[in-house]
Amino acid sequence: MTAPTLFGLSHDCLRRILGFLNPPSALELCVAYGRPEMMDWFYEDGGVYTYDGTDHFLPTRHIKHLRYTDVSPNVDELAAYTGLHTLDLSDSKITNVDALVACTSLHLLDLGRSRVTNVDALAACTSLHTLVLTGTGVTNVDALASSTSLHILDLSRSRVTNVDALAACTSLHTLFLCSTYMTNVDALAACTSLHTLYLNKTEVTNVDTLAASTSFHTLHLHSTMVTNVDVLAACTSLHSLDLSGTEVTNVDALAACTSLHTLILHMTNVTNVDALAACTSLHILILHMTKVTNVDALAACTSLHTLSLSTRVTNVDALVACTSLHTLDLYGTAVTNVDALVACTSLHTLNLHSTMVTNVDALAACTSLHSLDLSGTEVTNVDALVACTSLRKLNLHSTRVTNVDALAASTSLRKLNLYWTRVANVDALAACTRLHKLNLQSTGVTNVDALAASTSLRTLDLRSTKVTNVDALAACTSLRTLYLHSTKVTNVDTLAACTSLLILR
Repeated sequence: MTAPTLFGLSHDCLRRILGFLNPPSALELCVAYGRPEMMDWFYEDGGVYTYDGTDHFLPTRHIKHLRYTDVSPNVDELAAYTGLHTLDLSDSKITNVDALVACTSLHLLDLGRSRVTNVDALAACTSLHTLVLTGTGVTNVDALASSTSLHILDLSRSRVTNVDALAACTSLHTLFLCSTYMTNVDALAACTSLHTLYLNKTEVTNVDTLAASTSFHTLHLHSTMVTNVDVLAACTSLHSLDLSGTEVTNVDALAACTSLHTLILHMTNVTNVDALAACTSLHILILHMTKVTNVDALAACTSLHTLSLSTRVTNVDALVACTSLHTLDLYGTAVTNVDALVACTSLHTLNLHSTMVTNVDALAACTSLHSLDLSGTEVTNVDALVACTSLRKLNLHSTRVTNVDALAASTSLRKLNLYWTRVANVDALAACTRLHKLNLQSTGVTNVDALAASTSLRTLDLRSTKVTNVDALAACTSLRTLYLHSTKVTNVDTLAACTSLLILR
């Protein structure tokens, strides 16, 4: 048997604490300082010392990473931590960081959601690499002109209105200005290393300055005042672009962005996406609530994985070339035919809610289908779904479906909505033993005996049905919610086995 040691520490660790070997780590200092109960936490937290106000600071020697929790720190003590590399003051009540003028080795500083309003002291922190000021009252960042090594800066939800000083931060590659009062970002023309910029919910009107950032990778302009993105033709490395909620009408310039992976045009005035034929690497495209009517150009986007279309689209035949398609949202479109999807054998999620589709036989080829929404369509037959054995979620609400026998093959089905359909028989569901949620409201169902096999059932809605007997549900011991409004069920004594059941009449 191994001989016990103090606090369960190895002899080597103890010798370090006693100073016989190398200087102790922050973890060992913590133990030596009389807080052995924190040892496991340290291992899990990567050796960052957290000061929670219950002790004095650890000795400044060797402390490189420091974090506060739920305390009002005495910032004057920070001046002694000249070797500090990482400091986390997020969500603290700190208001003043003048003491950091002594922390010239500081590499990462998080002041997010603190009460700090002035960061002039950071002019001395010339090694600063990452700075988080999100949710603070900071209005001026001129001091950062000396932080020429700054790589990542988060000013989102601060009160900053001017970032001219950042022209000196030529190493800056990631900048967050979301929800600020920014109107102009021309100074960023000097930040030639900039590759990620978030301007969401600002009043910026012009991004022409980005023409100098040829290595630009990610640009978010959601809900800005930008109307023209022609300058992006120079950003040939652009990977992700969010223009949602802007007044942009033309995206022809994107033909030059052949590396484009993600494009969000939701709630724009874009009418034409032919230029995207050149974006053969496009993976995600959101066109919901645009004025686009034709998507034939997408036939060239064979890597397309996720697609959401405008309500004005009527034809999706071009998608026959998009064999990698995983998620397709056609909600509210005027599409009438989805036969092209026979080629999309990897399709996982399909939303046809409130479309004009009447036939879904092509879906027999989509054997990987997990989620299908046909609600509000004129579909009458779902026999093709017998091939979709991986189906987990199916919504047939307000369709003309009368028969669901094909679902006997969908043994993985978890959620099924038959509300306001003409289905009268659900015996096939006896095979759906993994069913969690079933809505039979306002159907013609009179008998639910088959559900005795659905032992995983948690929610069942029988409102406005002609069901009179629910004895079979006694086997559904996981049942938590049962809706019986407007039914003729009078006896629920047999459901005593469902100990967590809430019956709503």
